[in-house]
Amino acid sequence: MNVLVLALTTALLSSVMTWCVAYLLYRARMRAQITQLRLELAEELEERVRRGALAAGEELLPEFRREVTEGFREAMRGVARGDMAKEMARTGAEIVGGSLDTLFGAAKKRSTFRPW
Repeated sequence: MNVLVLALTTALLSSVMTWCVAYLLYRARMRAQITQLRLELAEELEERVRRGALAAGEELLPEFRREVTEGFREAMRGVARGDMAKEMARTGAEIVGGSLDTLFGAAKKRSTFRPW
């Protein structure tokens, strides 16, 4: 029985000492190397993401410009048809009306806007 307890105690202490030596080795040498490697990988990842974002921007920029140009042209056609003037007049009247309602204390209209 005593031999078994002695063997188990020796094995346990040997394992604990091995873990302590491994931890001290990690702290002394490997921790700095792992930290340096992690920083280098983070910089490389940042550079790759930046290059990817720039490439995507260059790829999408012509399409974006085309859509902006088309939207501007559509707005100009709306002005020519008078649609834009009507919309601007309606919006302006709503703003003035809302301001007057607030000034004179009229009850506010309930908004029909429902985000959810």
